Order: sequence, then structure tokens, then C-alpha cells
Amino acid sequence: MSINTFDAAKEHFISLFNEYFSDEINYNIYQKIKIDNTIKEYHSLCEEIKCRKCYFIPLFPIICDKCKKLFCENCFDKSLKNTKKCPNNCENASKEKLNRILFNFINKFKFICIHKECGKIISFKEYLEHITICSYKKFQCKYKNCKFIGGFEECLNHSLNCGLELKECDFCNKSFFAYLLDKHIKKCEFTKCKYCSIQIKKSDLDEHIKNICPMVDEICNECKRSMKRINLKNNHTKENCLQNQVEDLKKIIVEKNKKISELEFQNSLLKEKS
Repeated sequence: MSINTFDAAKEHFISLFNEYFSDEINYNIYQKIKIDNTIKEYHSLCEEIKCRKCYFIPLFPIICDKCKKLFCENCFDKSLKNTKKCPNNCENASKEKLNRILFNFINKFKFICIHKECGKIISFKEYLEHITICSYKKFQCKYKNCKFIGGFEECLNHSLNCGLELKECDFCNKSFFAYLLDKHIKKCEFTKCKYCSIQIKKSDLDEHIKNICPMVDEICNECKRSMKRINLKNNHTKENCLQNQVEDLKKIIVEKNKKISELEFQNSLLKEKS
């Protein structure tokens, strides 16, 4: 997978946590980088770009439009929500994205993956993508009661087929663990009519299809036209029915006349030969 922009990496990072994982604690931790996780030669420079609230290097950095201080987006949003001020006590503050010069400056820094077993050295721009899919990072399945923990690919594949995912029965709308759903469906007292898709008890299905369902095809006893039961009941007037019978009789007459003509022709040939 290749993520070419910081915004795309951020969006990918957040969507993965929201969609597949329940690791909220690590989600918050991964929004920041400890200065210790940078190459030593960058430690003094990191002091200049750390968040002025938590003193970590923010993965999602923003700048207050009032004081021009740099903060984690999370720190800024929490402060604004709780105090109506930025972490530096600026009132009526809003956040600005980093300008290109500052972003390019930060992107030159080299960081060490926070997973000690990995130890890979990566740029700021690559950091989000790497820590999201790092094989040494452990994720927990997002579904409640499931204790599965594994690497990114393992947890992703597991979450897509987790037996403890709650799924809704299409027939009774009750929720069951995925591994129990098939068993429930076989015993569920409800089903859906294959013609009108209405939810109905299995015991009432035959009667519904035979006499009630509006989408079952029926044949008019008079004109023999096939149509939906609802159309037969509401739209098929006596006038329409008679018109259909007239059209059918005309077709019969045309066929009969054609047959008569053929027979007369054959008869005339026989007379000539005799």
C-alpha cells in the first residue's frame, strides 16, 4: 500500500481504527511521538516542534491562529471543547494547518518505530503508514467479547470473519453473534415473502402467497390475462377485460380466416387436377 500525502495517511490511519479495531488507548498514543523515538541528532530540534501542551511531537500537528504555537490536534480540540480556549489560553482560537515550509522541515526528521522489536527508522511522512501496519504492532479485535489480539494483517483478516460480530437476522431483525446466525435462521419463526419481501411468520406464508400477497401473478378468469394480484384488483376494469377479450377474438378470427383461405386454395388445386 502506498500513501502519498500526509492527509491521506492520516485518513487511512483513523479509518482503520474506526473500522476494524477497538484499540482506543493505542489510538491516542499513536497520535504523538516521544522525543526519545527520534534519532539523537534531532533531539534539540524536536524541542522546537513539540506540542506546547503535552510536550510530545504531534503526528497530527496544527497551529493556533492566535498565538501561532504548535499543538497536537487532539490537545487543541480537547482544550477548545473544555475551556473554549486554545491550550495557550487564546480565546476565539481556531486551528491552522502547517505551512509547507514547516511541514517540509519536520518531514526531514527521522524517527524510530515505537515498537522496540521493529526499530525501523522512518520519516515523519512515512510514520503514520508504518505504525498502522507494522508487523510488531498488536491490535485487538473491535468486537465486544472477542479477545483476539494479533498483528495488523492477522487482526484485519480476523475482524472480517469474527464469529463474535453482531449481525442482524434479515427475517426477525434480532441480533446474534455471527457464528450463531445460520443456526438461528433455520429456527427463526419469521421469513420473507419471495414476491413482496414482507416480513411474515413462516406459519402464515402459504396463506399469504395463496390469497393475500399483492405481487403474486394471477390470471383473469374472463380475459385470461396474467398480471400482479394488486393490478388485477385495482386496475383491471371490466372495460379493460372486455377489450382484451375482443382483441383475442379478433386474433382468432384472423387465424381462422387464414386457415379457411389455405383450405380453399388446397381445394381449388384438387379440383383442377380432377
